[in-house]
Formats: sequence, C-alpha cells, structure tokens
Amino acid sequence: MDRADICFYAEEGFAEGSVPNVIIELKNETAGKAVSEQVARYARWLRRRLRSQSSQISLNVLAPAFVHNWAILAEFRAQIRNYTFYNLRERSNRF
Repeated sequence: MDRADICFYAEEGFAEGSVPNVIIELKNETAGKAVSEQVARYARWLRRRLRSQSSQISLNVLAPAFVHNWAILAEFRAQIRNYTFYNLRERSNRF
C-alpha cells in the first residue's frame, strides 16, 4: 500500500494489527481521477492481503471539493466514501 494520511486501528484489527480499520486520505485541492485511482489501489492492496476481510476496512477521502465526474470503481463503492470540508462543518453543527 502507498502512504495514507491518517489510519485508525481498532483493538480487534486485521493481520495482527498491521492493517488499519479506517484509512483517511487527505487532500488540499480538488480531488479528481488520480485520487480516485490512488484510493482504488489501496483497496486492491487490501483485497490481495486480506481477501474478504478487506471489505470491512473503511476508506475515506477528505478534500475541499471533488470533480463533477468523480467516480469510484463499482467494486469499491461500498467501501470508499468521500467527504468535503463543507460536509464536515455541516455535520458537526448538527451535534
């Protein structure tokens, strides 16, 4: 796996604690195709290493914006989520 920006490890982790449960990829510019491909590479690496357990790992992209045609491969849509900084502010105001 390439480098992710933030990784969270739960007590009951994967691969004897060497693989995180949550991966967050941070971007300071609009996320486009290259970011989508980067996160898909993470997901493929996890699938090769953990097989079916890999679907339990949450992959997240946090960016100020996403291109209008932002797309994640269908095979990873349930696992990869994207958030804008605006969405997080809006969410935090609700709690």
